Amino acid sequence: MKYHGPIWVVIVAALFAAVGRAEPQPGAIEYRRIELRDGHFACDIPRDWEMSRDEHEEARIHYAGFFLVGPRQGDPLPPTISARYFAPDNTLFKDADAYLSRQLQPGLVQVQGETTSAVREATLDGQPAKTFTRNTFDFVPPESLDSKRIDVREQYWVAPHRKGFVVLKFTAPTASFDRWHPAFARLIATFAALPANEQ
Repeated sequence: MKYHGPIWVVIVAALFAAVGRAEPQPGAIEYRRIELRDGHFACDIPRDWEMSRDEHEEARIHYAGFFLVGPRQGDPLPPTISARYFAPDNTLFKDADAYLSRQLQPGLVQVQGETTSAVREATLDGQPAKTFTRNTFDFVPPESLDSKRIDVREQYWVAPHRKGFVVLKFTAPTASFDRWHPAFARLIATFAALPANEQ
């Protein structure tokens, strides 16, 4: 029998390429439009990410928002996205600047290895916004003697919205931050205030 090594190499390579194409990729994320009427905004979010809301906390603090959890795809922690509109009478922060000041001021206990970038000017839905990133970490599993430290990166967008302000936040393991960031970028790019008659 003749040896057809090169031909089999090509066939096997093609099969592996086909399998690779069949795996879900972040670039192929499907989106859906959501209108958060009590938050007075609409945006695109990943269709298959799990969404939750804490209505008790929203009522207590006077904010409206949602929390999304994405797929792990082999990562120790899943990517997450949150979007919150803080009403002007919220119980935590006077305005967007007060929120930023709280986030950026040094903590009473310095967290070794945690760094925060400078604040950058940006635009959200045609309005001035501010954004920054933070390199931090988490432990998996939590509260365990066998916990492993996982480097995590967060990105925040903060902007005045209606008479209050919005906080948009993306969190992911540092190693997969760039892989999942397009989902957050899509939310930012499609964020829009709802017309007054649709609130």
